[in-house]
Amino acid sequence: MGRIDKTVFISYRRNNFYTALAVYQHLKSRGYDISLDFKNTSGTDYQQNIFDDIRSRAHFLLILSPSSLDEKEAKWLHHTIEIAIEEKRHIIPIFLEGLEHDNQSIRESLTGKLAPLKKLDGVELSTENFSDGIEKLSKRHLSLLHSDVLLSPLSQTVEKRILHQQKIFNKMRPVKKKELLAEKLFEEGYSLAMNENFAEAILSFSKALHIQPKFSAAYRNRGLAREKEGDLEGALADFDQTLRFQPNFPQAHIDRGIVYSRQGDFEKAIKDFSQALEMQADLAEAHYHRGNARGARGDIAGAIRDYDEALHIDPNYAEAFNNRGIEYYNQGDFKKAISNFNQALRIEPNYADAYINRGLTHSAWGKINDAIANFTQAIHLAPNIAATYYHLAKALEKNEEYKAALSNYQKYLYFSKGIQYGNQDSAKEAIQRLRKKTK
Repeated sequence: MGRIDKTVFISYRRNNFYTALAVYQHLKSRGYDISLDFKNTSGTDYQQNIFDDIRSRAHFLLILSPSSLDEKEAKWLHHTIEIAIEEKRHIIPIFLEGLEHDNQSIRESLTGKLAPLKKLDGVELSTENFSDGIEKLSKRHLSLLHSDVLLSPLSQTVEKRILHQQKIFNKMRPVKKKELLAEKLFEEGYSLAMNENFAEAILSFSKALHIQPKFSAAYRNRGLAREKEGDLEGALADFDQTLRFQPNFPQAHIDRGIVYSRQGDFEKAIKDFSQALEMQADLAEAHYHRGNARGARGDIAGAIRDYDEALHIDPNYAEAFNNRGIEYYNQGDFKKAISNFNQALRIEPNYADAYINRGLTHSAWGKINDAIANFTQAIHLAPNIAATYYHLAKALEKNEEYKAALSNYQKYLYFSKGIQYGNQDSAKEAIQRLRKKTK
């Protein structure tokens, strides 16, 4: 393999492929023996090959961007970092534009086994001064800090993979500035979306797609932003494009299924969630959302089965406990419903919806004081949910606490302004009734 101080492995997220490839090409031209995590699949053999490749190299370059720290999709990146830390590789973070080394998202994401990365000095790469960043990386960072670094020999399988990979990269043209710009715009859009500036995020993703029309991650993230803005048809179009360019992407099926559910097309939603599960059976989120869609269609048993599966995969899935509790409530099994709401609140003590649902169950079960206590706590946690005041008012009226009931019916009408459906007429009638009783 040549000099060990010239051996480098690059780890990155798919969204930053062209940046990683550009780093690869620049360092390759400077004589470095470099390997790139190219395929990003989850097969056991592939993972082991990548881990062995990391162990065989002195330097570990970690490309970090705002999107690379996404908890849902960064597991593979985290695995490679953990191996590099365990094997005491020389880790060099590369910070892309929009993510400085002291960024709060880094501090929050790099915990546990990844905490040592917070102390590492790195290199900031910009689209405008890319070559300068590579120069700094090469001269200041790509030198061994310890002379006793031990490299593991490569197996024949890994050697073959690397040679095959090098043939692929040798055929690729040099990365162009516009491709780096597209990734910069994508990361800009991602940061804007994380700050809930969805309209501006959509513009950034659209600019990225104008440059790179096959940028599947940009389609997906624009679709997520469009959904937040209420443009469901636009979101569906973007998820369709995501799956066109990345057909084996279960999360895109989940995203599209959620939009179909919002549109009330539960048949299509269930199909998408099922397709996601065919690709990856251990997706708790897909079971959860399929359970929601089945419940909306009146398939209580099917919904409960999906929530069971979601909780088998993720025993701390509070929303799954909450929604399974709702289905048990719909079956009239109040004991099981309460048990599920209790579990949801054990996991998330400030889960207002679980308090509301537990309150409704206690009320239906005739335990009015318990219902009042739950509705009161829900209002304390989320004072702007109009329906909670209505439920509390009904429970207080049953308990003959008329003045308090009257006050909460009035609060319900205040907070439900603009709502075109609900219990406004019932609340108005109750207010007239209670005014007579409280004179």
